[in-house]
Amino acid sequence: MHNGLSEINSYPEVQEVYRITGPSNIHMRVVLRDQLHLQQFIDKLIKYGNPTTHLILSEIKKK
Repeated sequence: MHNGLSEINSYPEVQEVYRITGPSNIHMRVVLRDQLHLQQFIDKLIKYGNPTTHLILSEIKKK
């Protein structure tokens, strides 16, 4: 994987990883315990650039 991101395969929090277009080139779906766990996970990703987060508040539609 590009820029040494193959390391993310070893993170148990990571459920899915996608290469995408746009300002960010990687999209990950992760499962974390709480806000502290989120902060610690972001700290692991800082070396790759400035990570952005999006939190799912509720499900609107499911296939």
